[in-house]
Amino acid sequence: MSTALKFWKPGTAGPGSSLDRASEQEGSLVQSAPTSSLLSIQGQRERLPIFQHRSKLLYCVENYGVTIVVGQTGCGKTTQLPQYLHEAGWTSNGTTIACTQPRRVAATSVAGRVASEVGSVLGDEVGYTIRFEDRDPRRPSSYALQRHNGMSIHKCIPDIQSFTSPSFQIDEAHERSIYTDLLLGILKKIRRKRPSLRLIVSSATLDATSFKDYFTSGTSPDEATIISLEGRMYPVEVAYLQEPAPDYVRKAAQVAWNINLQQGPGDILVFLTGRDDIERCLEELSEMLPTLPRNAPRLVPLALHAGLTTDEQLHVFEPAERGSRKLIVSTNIAEASVTIEGIKYVVDSGFVKIRVYNPTTSLASLLTVPISVASATQRAGRAGRTSPGICYRLYPESSLDSMPLSTPPEITRTDMTTPILQLKSLGIDDLMKFEWVSSPPAETVLRALEGLHAAGMIDDNGRLTLMGEQVAECPVEVGIARMLFQSKEHTCGEEILTIAAMTAVQDVFVIPDGAPGALAELERRKFTAEEGDHLTLLNAYNAFVKYGRSSGWCKAHALSFRAMSRAVSIRAQLKKYMQRFNLPLESCQGDAKRLRRCLVSGYWRNGARWMADGTYRSVRGSKILSVHPTSVLFTRKPRSGWVIFHEMEETKKTQIRILTEIEPDWLLDHGHRYEEQRRDVINKLRRDVAWEIPNLSSVSMGASQSRSEPDEKVFQSETPISFSPDVVNQLSNRLESPETSPERQTVLDAHIRARIHDELEHLRTEEEHVQSEIERALEKENLDRERAMAGDASEGDGNAAGEVRSSAVLQGDLEEIREKISKYQTRKELTEYPEVKSHGDAVVECYRRNPTTPLDCWKEVDRFKSSVAKLEQEYFKTLQ
Repeated sequence: MSTALKFWKPGTAGPGSSLDRASEQEGSLVQSAPTSSLLSIQGQRERLPIFQHRSKLLYCVENYGVTIVVGQTGCGKTTQLPQYLHEAGWTSNGTTIACTQPRRVAATSVAGRVASEVGSVLGDEVGYTIRFEDRDPRRPSSYALQRHNGMSIHKCIPDIQSFTSPSFQIDEAHERSIYTDLLLGILKKIRRKRPSLRLIVSSATLDATSFKDYFTSGTSPDEATIISLEGRMYPVEVAYLQEPAPDYVRKAAQVAWNINLQQGPGDILVFLTGRDDIERCLEELSEMLPTLPRNAPRLVPLALHAGLTTDEQLHVFEPAERGSRKLIVSTNIAEASVTIEGIKYVVDSGFVKIRVYNPTTSLASLLTVPISVASATQRAGRAGRTSPGICYRLYPESSLDSMPLSTPPEITRTDMTTPILQLKSLGIDDLMKFEWVSSPPAETVLRALEGLHAAGMIDDNGRLTLMGEQVAECPVEVGIARMLFQSKEHTCGEEILTIAAMTAVQDVFVIPDGAPGALAELERRKFTAEEGDHLTLLNAYNAFVKYGRSSGWCKAHALSFRAMSRAVSIRAQLKKYMQRFNLPLESCQGDAKRLRRCLVSGYWRNGARWMADGTYRSVRGSKILSVHPTSVLFTRKPRSGWVIFHEMEETKKTQIRILTEIEPDWLLDHGHRYEEQRRDVINKLRRDVAWEIPNLSSVSMGASQSRSEPDEKVFQSETPISFSPDVVNQLSNRLESPETSPERQTVLDAHIRARIHDELEHLRTEEEHVQSEIERALEKENLDRERAMAGDASEGDGNAAGEVRSSAVLQGDLEEIREKISKYQTRKELTEYPEVKSHGDAVVECYRRNPTTPLDCWKEVDRFKSSVAKLEQEYFKTLQ
């Protein structure tokens, strides 16, 4: 097929990537330059598919402000475009070409790849910047600077404004991370002031038309162009399961094991949802390894997820030894940007874990949801990089019909507190006029502004305070940053700095299963603090630093040397920020009360109360929460009955991690009485068509304070922060809507189902009772008949009166049996319960018609309950 560059034109099929696209096998073509080859670097680059389009790409970048590049994975767009720009003279005046990646492992691996191709040491001409790790290029004229999208907000924008970046490449834009959307909006704004800036938006599965419409709206139609690179990808066979797997983790391990036994050479890539699933899959495989036949290739299981260090993540890129094959178990981090050579087999679980934020409760949770069609395509494409491959999907083919076409943008389901703070730090105060790629929900924006105002980050006019300006520069969440700044008031900067660093790493303690796990738990108890997990992490860090920072010591005390070492590095970097902002590094000298009060200043929205059933209820939203098994508070009740927690994860149930006991009175300083008064604020919204941020002074924290006093007021700022009437009406309508929350509706549905189940169980029990009565009566009748016959035989020709009396008794017994059988038959007719069934079907149908307003079905539910009660009444009459 022709590989000529094609420009997309309106009215024709839009560009994009699909597994159905024609592919070809060409032995002379490689999808990316191998790490070791007899060819020269230049020879490897010239064999990439993108090379033949080099001049045309440069032409588009020269003549259009925004170039949208859509090309198959492996065509070279990520590594080659920055080099083409450098070779064309875009860095001749000492400027740097900036490139962004949505994930830190992608930024580091791509930077290393480009550095090796240009023959430079990483950090010299090519560098990268990720959270808590900075290797900026030392030379003034640099090929490329790879950055994580979040760090681009801090570092790349000042470069653009000072004319040090002539071009900006946003790679893997299809993932639509929140910082990708923010960058696109900011860069569009900057291009109006600086037309010489060139933007390159690239992806393999991008909805290019929507991006083009975004950049041309409000500007010239010639502002942006789309280039579709016809990708050369080896064919990928796709296999499906006939039925869904009940345990996709175990099934993934079994499929990978069978691939190793039955298929030819080639590495295996398994996609799972998160760290827990990955570790469980690796455990399943480790149990199978001793049974591996001698003639089978040796398996080398490797994990790939965001919780690993950069060095550990880069292990997956090393080639497998002769006679072995890599089995990489990864999250969706390996879907894009991260190109792992040698992958020939892909096992797709069909699920992904995403974070969903609830603005009403101000809580975020991790949910496991089905992937999108775009993600499924991207995952399968990993198998066709260097040779024909196979993708094993652990779900039926019919499941594709119910999958969304693309994953919802992160900006529509995440907390906007930190992004809004960073936008304001860049001088973007009018959020309503900011050109969002996808607009965030109005309630999320308003809740974020409330939180920033309550935290002292913005003033009554919506302008950044001094603390807000400083917090915006810190590479941590707003809550953690606020703790660092509040440590000055509580005189515990030394300890809070350590806790902030320890919460930035995952799985500090290593607790295996079985007997080793029991011993490891005993070791962990040496660091356990009665107050909770935050202070336990503090004890572990202090002990690690005191006793030499050795891996042997960590292993002996059930600690992860990798996690502890990373915590030391993060703490050193956060310490520089505290010194820069003149925050004292004083110690609380073991005063746990001061330290915990400082923790509340950052986690005030993450409060929860202990309940008698062992669960917790969140302060905002009254959400049911369970303690994660790794917490020291998992098996005991906090003395005060109140805790704050670091994060929440939702699997089969909602679990909270890293808890610390607090006093409920401490929460009164951080704005929880506002929830009781929100109705008054909504009424004011209706009258004034403006949102006025209240002074979040207090909230009822217990049963004795569940009602506000009649003379209490909601304090409001003198100068309101105004929003458009549409936004205000949308929010107020939503808050005043009689609709039941999803959590409440779930409870109502559960009650209805339980009621139906109880009624049916009751009917079954009564039916069994009647049946047993009939059997007992029939048995009694047989015994009486046998006795009567025996009596007749012994009396011989007795008098007629005796025979008549025996017949009368027998006749009476028979009549009683007939009556019971008649009642049983009536009972059997009632078990058909046609009225109950029809009314129950009506309830189900009404729920299906009104998914968002289930309370509209109260009439159907009432009729159903009445029919059940009527059935009970009729049945009990038959038993009288």
